[in-house]
Amino acid sequence: MANVNTTIDIKTLKALILFAGNKDIRFYINGLHIEQGAGGTLAVATNGHAIAIARIDSEANEPATMTIHRQYIDAIKTKYAVTFTQNDDATVSIQTADSKIAVPLIDGIFPDWRRVVSAKQSGETAYFHPDYAAMIDKAGQIIGKRSTPYLIQQNGNSVGYCDLGEHVHAYVMPIRAYTDGVVSSPTFA
Repeated sequence: MANVNTTIDIKTLKALILFAGNKDIRFYINGLHIEQGAGGTLAVATNGHAIAIARIDSEANEPATMTIHRQYIDAIKTKYAVTFTQNDDATVSIQTADSKIAVPLIDGIFPDWRRVVSAKQSGETAYFHPDYAAMIDKAGQIIGKRSTPYLIQQNGNSVGYCDLGEHVHAYVMPIRAYTDGVVSSPTFA
């Protein structure tokens, strides 16, 4: 079985980890999932409501995956790229310009994220939780330092999409809104 070995830009890493679960009972989403295969290497993070995916490279590799707990990603203090090397003993070596440590991998199955991101965007009105919209905007600011907010493509009751630039994409589940189809101002207005 192959092991993952990849280098991720620090801005991409810091943007992705915003989407990871934090002390979630579903322990396997409390981190960064990295997978490699014939199409290249991807990094994915989700909290179960929003997900971010980054294409790290498009180099064909033997299939392999690993998930690193967010506490180790949060602890990285560097301005440069970080190299992750999966070891045979269920650990990963995290190497920066100044340090190298080995930490345990999360032992669990990461959700089937491809099923979520394959939804076509309909443009049908959707409502998004402001915290998730702010998270998407913050991630975009880390990556691209844009002065305007990032727009989430609406998709009704299915997942909305936002291109954060570079090679990072975000998806967010909408708030389920039930109306009689007509939303109007209150009568006193």
